[in-house]
Amino acid sequence: MRFSIEYEISGADTYANSFVFMALAMVLARTAALMAKSRKLTATPATATTSASDAAAAAK
Repeated sequence: MRFSIEYEISGADTYANSFVFMALAMVLARTAALMAKSRKLTATPATATTSASDAAAAAK
């Protein structure tokens, strides 16, 4: 509240907009984190599968 008083920020619309922007930022951050994690997880098994198939072919 002190910040709002010092900078004379008031009104329900101001706080409503700030919560909407905060929620949007959280969704975007979570989406980016999940995409990065997904790319990391999908890259690892593909490499392992290729290595396993190469090893099996070499063993024959």
